[in-house]
Amino acid sequence: MTYQKFNDPFSLEEILNYVDSIEPGNTSAKAGIDIALHDLVGKLLNIPLYKFFGLDKEKTPITSFTIGIDEPAMIERKVREAEEYPILKVKLGLEK
Repeated sequence: MTYQKFNDPFSLEEILNYVDSIEPGNTSAKAGIDIALHDLVGKLLNIPLYKFFGLDKEKTPITSFTIGIDEPAMIERKVREAEEYPILKVKLGLEK
């Protein structure tokens, strides 16, 4: 397999076409890369993604904020940091 290096995160189409060509399927992993790449571009431009896509903020769907499995003190801190989000998704797990 040949690996390709990309130097410009704004080459979205080229990067995502390459990612899609690597292996058929794996749509969840590919979607994760797509989302992370778009998030990076928004952060580099210092604009939210709704603005990047030219959407009206008032018409965009409500999104949730995910809080991963962690120690109770860290989860509490993350909940406070996510105060602006109307929906929180908290990951749970069991000790092994």
